[in-house]
Amino acid sequence: MGKTQKTSLKDLENGRKARIVTLPSGESRRRLEALGLREGKLVEKVSGMPFHGPVTIIVDGRQIAIGWRISSRVEVEPLGKNDLHYDSLEKEEP
Repeated sequence: MGKTQKTSLKDLENGRKARIVTLPSGESRRRLEALGLREGKLVEKVSGMPFHGPVTIIVDGRQIAIGWRISSRVEVEPLGKNDLHYDSLEKEEP
């Protein structure tokens, strides 16, 4: 299995699952953590709106929207279909 390239949440393909690698710092981090995002968490990108609109993801079985600018600062590692947790995006315990 080859190394997967890291990318931003905003640049992740729609429908793709990924693991969060890094979150931005400061207030942006606090807002994302309040929504349930943290390093190591599995997410699925539902959509990204054109013209710097929000990015919609699924995390812990909930669909949430994140601003384009913040989503560009969330680094993720896309999962391949052979990755151990590819099908396990159900609600995770904190």
